Amino acid sequence: MISVFSDVCDYIVRFAILVYLAFVQCAHTRRLSLFGHIARMPDETDAKQILTASPAGNWTRPLGRPRITWMKTIQQDLKSSDFNMDDAVDLAQNRPLWRLMSTFGTAHS
Repeated sequence: MISVFSDVCDYIVRFAILVYLAFVQCAHTRRLSLFGHIARMPDETDAKQILTASPAGNWTRPLGRPRITWMKTIQQDLKSSDFNMDDAVDLAQNRPLWRLMSTFGTAHS
């Protein structure tokens, strides 16, 4: 971590930022790739049922800060690419197009 008071050259700070941005881009791409893989699975598989499941009607959220779930993170990734969940599931059925979108679609945001 680079502190405000540390004596560091500008190019080192720029390099650290570029490494961080590359890591974030890689994480976006891999999350969307895995989402597409699960979305293409048959409806009978456990992973697909968990993806589309909703909590029971009498379930209430525990006290405290809401947890950041994998699905909420996926929704944020899709929002940055101007997609909603239904469009993403439909698009994921076309694997070459989904791979193109998941690899290059998040690079613009």
